[in-house]
Amino acid sequence: MNKFFITITIVGLLAAACEKKKDDSSTDDTIVAGDVAKVNLSTTAGAYALTCIPLTATGVDSSGKTVLANSAATFDLAATSGGGSFYDTAYCNMSTITQATIDQGASTKTVYYKNSSTGAIVLTASYNGTAGGTLSGTLAAPPISSVVLTKSSAAAGTQCVTVSVGLLDANNTYMARSSTGATTITITKTTATGTITFYGSAGCTGTNYTSGATTTVSIPANGTNTTLYMQTGTTGLTYDFVVVWSEGGDTGGGTQSIQMP
Repeated sequence: MNKFFITITIVGLLAAACEKKKDDSSTDDTIVAGDVAKVNLSTTAGAYALTCIPLTATGVDSSGKTVLANSAATFDLAATSGGGSFYDTAYCNMSTITQATIDQGASTKTVYYKNSSTGAIVLTASYNGTAGGTLSGTLAAPPISSVVLTKSSAAAGTQCVTVSVGLLDANNTYMARSSTGATTITITKTTATGTITFYGSAGCTGTNYTSGATTTVSIPANGTNTTLYMQTGTTGLTYDFVVVWSEGGDTGGGTQSIQMP
């Protein structure tokens, strides 16, 4: 007896049944065009004094949702507490601004803020007289990148050298420290030959700091540098130093060299 097997292929019927159900809790993050009702300020940068801080100004509608501006939205900028200035460039080295504009079709505008002082600040952006969300925080002294010894003058015959001791940030810019305390700097001669005497007075006269290999100086609160004077009886030597700074619980340091006359 012959047997016949019939294979039936059903195409497409299971596809619809197995379609993944859309999650009703999902949200659509697409930014769409709309009328700007107010402008909010935000930043992800570190909050340091003497630093050009980028701020993002975001246009939102009346429900608080970010929108692509239907028309250009010019807003006012203000530091309502703590002072400081706003800029349109990333180095904060051009003219200050009090207004900026979110272009038509855009949702954000980047502006920049800089303050020479540490302490609490409150920044606001206002559009059509309506203040957006305020941006507040506390500006700290910027991190010290290095301490530099700069020979500025030498008194002929005495071998007395004027040396500026300054603090630099990551951009190699002199910077002021916190208004609440001094920065202590220890300078140690590591060159085996020659002797150095450190003084606090011009011309290397009066009481010396120390007649040894190490001295300690302080950069006062709100200061960028201090001055000391070094004297040696041997001409023409290059002296190497280890320079270590200490401020609160933070420390750091490096090496410096000075060519004596």
